[in-house]
Amino acid sequence: MNRHEFHPFYGHAVPEELTEKDLILCVENNIDSVRTCHYPNSRHFYKMCDRMGIMVMSENNLETHGTASFVPKNSAFWTKKCIARMQKMIYAYRNHPCVIFWSLGNEAGTGSAFAKIKKAGKALDDTRPFHYECDAHVKVSDVLSEMYTPEGKMEEIAKNKTHNHSRALWCITGHTLTPKMYRDKPFIQCEYAHAMGNSLGNFKDYWDDFRKYERLCGGYIWDYADQSIAVKREDGKTEWRYGGDFGDKPNKGNFAFNGIFRADRSPNPSLYEVKKVYQKIQFALSGNYIIIKNEFSFTNLDKYGLKFSLIENGKEVKTAQVTMPSIEPLSEGRVDLPFSEYGDDSFVNCYAYLKEDEGVLKKGHVIAEEQLVLKAYKPKEFKADKNLAVSNGKEASVTGGNIKITADKSKGVKMSLVGQETYISPNFWRAPTDNDVVPHIPDFLKNFIGVYYYKKAQAKLRLASVKVKDGKLELCYKMPHITAFKVTMEGGEEGVKIFMTVRNHGFGLPRFGFRFKLSKAFDNIRFIGRGPYENYIDRKSSQFVGEYKGTPSDFIHEYLYPQENGNHCDCRLLELSDGKTTITVNSLTKPFEFTASNYSIEQLEKAKHLHELIAEDALDVCIDGGQRGVGGDIPAFANTLHKYKLNAGVHSFDFVINAK
Repeated sequence: MNRHEFHPFYGHAVPEELTEKDLILCVENNIDSVRTCHYPNSRHFYKMCDRMGIMVMSENNLETHGTASFVPKNSAFWTKKCIARMQKMIYAYRNHPCVIFWSLGNEAGTGSAFAKIKKAGKALDDTRPFHYECDAHVKVSDVLSEMYTPEGKMEEIAKNKTHNHSRALWCITGHTLTPKMYRDKPFIQCEYAHAMGNSLGNFKDYWDDFRKYERLCGGYIWDYADQSIAVKREDGKTEWRYGGDFGDKPNKGNFAFNGIFRADRSPNPSLYEVKKVYQKIQFALSGNYIIIKNEFSFTNLDKYGLKFSLIENGKEVKTAQVTMPSIEPLSEGRVDLPFSEYGDDSFVNCYAYLKEDEGVLKKGHVIAEEQLVLKAYKPKEFKADKNLAVSNGKEASVTGGNIKITADKSKGVKMSLVGQETYISPNFWRAPTDNDVVPHIPDFLKNFIGVYYYKKAQAKLRLASVKVKDGKLELCYKMPHITAFKVTMEGGEEGVKIFMTVRNHGFGLPRFGFRFKLSKAFDNIRFIGRGPYENYIDRKSSQFVGEYKGTPSDFIHEYLYPQENGNHCDCRLLELSDGKTTITVNSLTKPFEFTASNYSIEQLEKAKHLHELIAEDALDVCIDGGQRGVGGDIPAFANTLHKYKLNAGVHSFDFVINAK
């Protein structure tokens, strides 16, 4: 984890007790190594890391970035000053066992200075390795290090193939590394998984690679907390400000909002994925056994408790407390699957927890968890009644259960549900995430890469034809960049089945599905799907399928810079109730995704600060067949993996909606 020594109320003068709280949060969330980006930290930080067992990459106070082409480069003047900083750091902290290696600096280019800085450092401490990411041909650094290596390039490094290394402002083309140049070097990412806003997509994919290949040793997430300056208003509310909010020019806007914690140290949803992926105990199902893998280097697993839960239809129906077997470090063992009978769409949840207090962690703290599929989801059937769709020439309608849907080319598609009326429309747009909008590039480039491609298309969506055919209400829509755009609706006792199929062209879709609004009185939510926290197709391993209940505010997330949030994947059921009427959405062919928020897509896109958001007198509901991942390989650029995109092609899904 990269951690700046910064706090929204204290700036860089972080009090000792707040540093301790930061480090406790690291331990609680399986974060065991910190890079002091990009300078040595306060003395109390190192003492606490010694005590808590946190490994530290202590970094020299050296970053020249935009001037890296000539500072320090080969300059004797600058080399002398950089050596002095390196020496002071090592003198101060070399007796702290938490320091596992030194870093020569950050993004300061290349040149003869760095071999001299390392030589001066080794004269004071030759017991630890030295790190430097910008080392062009890995002649100075004891490890091969990079920033933001895309997940797709990890295997190339792991297999010691020719690789383009360290592209940066001072070397746009990077440096070609032959296999011989780095064959004996372990690889780390000194910065990766850029956690700006709704991000940290495909983090599990990175760690599948780290676990698979011995050369790949891990990395340091960018970064710990959103760097904001808090301003208390006269009404007691807090504004979380960023670059430009103080009249400062030039500035980078909210570019420093890239933490797995918000500025106040409350978690961003990416934190839960970090804790899950970083855990040192892995579970897998093999026949009637659960395989338990111990990734600790020194700890036998028999010190932990072990619990299993059987989940059927989202509900916990049985639990089992099992004695954790003796499993030596870096080995695996097994236990019997404690449940012999289970129904369709069932899971076993696995939990390893502390049996006693340990350091800053309390008894019962879960250090590892997993959800394993026992029986997979099966598509459901819908019994339609072909007599429930009718047309009078001007408009057509379909009824099912307690719902009626009426379509009129000039008015749109209206749903009537037990005294409630609302319009339902196809939707392909989401409020852009920081990664979607690529904040550091000019607008003409955003248009070139299709940032607003489907927003503009969505504005031109129109209902082209309405008819009843084969007992179904059939709607054909027209919209730029989308063809074969058809929606069918058919009624039955269970409600109305809605089916959508589209073919998109050019850029991938942000999402595809339907959107409608309800009264804000529909503030009771129950769903069976992944939760409780928001999740996306490329960031969902930490959120288990289960039954969750709450209000809209329980299932969204308020990012300091407003953007898309609150999605839930793999949903089987959604219920929205105002205490009198309950609207239900059930999956059919496959699970769906949903968002239900008192903030509209338009509000989220317009607001530039959290305090600018004001809850609407409505509930904005999206039912989606899919939403593209959030990405995060590269700073503020989605770079979403192909398998997590809604690429050009045919997309379809269905669901049943009803009211009671």
